[in-house]
Amino acid sequence: MLVLGGGDGLALREITEAPSVESVTLVDLDPDMTKLSQRFPRWRADQHSISESQGHVVNDDAMIWIEKQTDLFDAAIVDFPDPNQFCAG
Repeated sequence: MLVLGGGDGLALREITEAPSVESVTLVDLDPDMTKLSQRFPRWRADQHSISESQGHVVNDDAMIWIEKQTDLFDAAIVDFPDPNQFCAG
């Protein structure tokens, strides 16, 4: 299974609930975001975390990373922010 984006770990948390999923590769640009998901137990749902043995995290631009891949995945989930929404900081 492949997850592009989703650095908060929430999609990974749900995916790893399925007993048929053997491994997940998560590719997210921001290493700070993937670190945040490890710090907040609420995001991990106790036993499921982004650093779990089922999950492998790659911090890279997903679109560039996938162009270089030769590995095949059974499924891919794209969890990018909506480019049409603007968040004022």
